[in-house]
Amino acid sequence: KPFDSVATLHGHDHENCRHRADGIQILTTAAVAGGWWRNGLASPNISGEPQGFRVIDVTFGQIESQYVMLQESQSQLASWYTQAESMRHFINVFDASPETKVHIENIGELQPLDAFSDSAKGLSPHLYELSANHLEQIGGSERINVTIDFENGQTNQLEIDCSSVN
Repeated sequence: KPFDSVATLHGHDHENCRHRADGIQILTTAAVAGGWWRNGLASPNISGEPQGFRVIDVTFGQIESQYVMLQESQSQLASWYTQAESMRHFINVFDASPETKVHIENIGELQPLDAFSDSAKGLSPHLYELSANHLEQIGGSERINVTIDFENGQTNQLEIDCSSVN
């Protein structure tokens, strides 16, 4: 705690999780192999992110990190995620941090899950939930335009297929 920039690194949890506790970055990185025993390199990790690894950059005391996919063909940053049991719908940003902002065209900014709420138990903090009102605004569209603003200043615009159920 006496240092300005501190991060803990943890791996092999089969999903990514980036959050902060008392100013300390906690970086959990998905297993490099994902569910390789299912479909080889095409097997995503538990929460949908493709197989990959984390690159850590420490420059002038600042700690930055980025999740990199093993295969270029899997370089998407996010996907649609439906929790089948509850039929809750999310944008799953594979490398989101608490500072990541997610915007859906014609809808606005989505809020990340509150990791401490009862409704978030068993869910990843990199999920951004769509409300019933949001789903009504999407109105059966199969694709939505999403903008993701990461804390490092990187902005990405992508189109997400929202017709699938995980």
